[in-house]
Amino acid sequence: MKVAGLGIACLDRIARTGPMDKNNSSSITEYTERLGGLTANALLAAGRLGAEVSIITAVGDDETGLRILKLLEEEGIGTERVAVLPGKDSYFSFITVAGDSGERFIYCRRDTVGPEEIKADRTLIGSADVFLVDSHFISASLEAAGMARELGVPVVGDFKLNPDNTEILKYTDYPIVSRDYALSLSCDGSIEAALRRMASFNPGSVPVVTCGSEGCYYMRGNDLEHVPAFGVAVRDTAAAGDVFHGGFAAALASGCSLRASLVFASAVSALKCAGFGGSAASPGLEEVKLFLKKRNY
Repeated sequence: MKVAGLGIACLDRIARTGPMDKNNSSSITEYTERLGGLTANALLAAGRLGAEVSIITAVGDDETGLRILKLLEEEGIGTERVAVLPGKDSYFSFITVAGDSGERFIYCRRDTVGPEEIKADRTLIGSADVFLVDSHFISASLEAAGMARELGVPVVGDFKLNPDNTEILKYTDYPIVSRDYALSLSCDGSIEAALRRMASFNPGSVPVVTCGSEGCYYMRGNDLEHVPAFGVAVRDTAAAGDVFHGGFAAALASGCSLRASLVFASAVSALKCAGFGGSAASPGLEEVKLFLKKRNY
């Protein structure tokens, strides 16, 4: 099974923190530097689940960019379509994870790489069983998603809150978005209205809204359906959504049904949240199978 994607790869510096003291100071109890970015994290997760994975992206030739490239290679993510651009700044994030809840807070340095410097690759897209896109390099993602549609490759999308991100819904078979993104499209503040609006951009698509511990909702035809979340002791929610996308893409590429793919993705995300380090806590296939077996799946 092959999963490819076009989108952001960055460096995440992640610190797990203790409670604030009376001086508004907190201790760092754990720290790591890991691969980050919506599509890169999703591909990392899919790769650990047994998929052959490749990314189309670009980074600068700065120290951060070279570190990102090394981390991609270490995770077995194909980097033949990664452009290293002279004089450009690469994207990195500082992420704090609250020790009591696992809630994450993200602080970013944006890159200086433009979408015009990302080149969609028809051969790679056509060879994939599933293709991932995000909204970081939105015009490049639009081009790639359009190619995937022409080639009959299903597109899974991860989009952040931005009014300019609705055009790509026309080319996305499985837009999987956060509650905040979905509700920005809802006419009455409901998940169901948001899903119907998302589906209207691409009749036949299956939009999904992830709602953390509440699980996810999806619209298949006219039917609103729900997949509950798995309960775990949460240590770190950073990259939980990205890893969900990767788990879903891997399951879909392996031939699983829609609902089975969503249940599988929920298990992958839950296991990630039980560990620390963003997408670095993504599980392997046998761990997910055992997790699901113990829960009678």
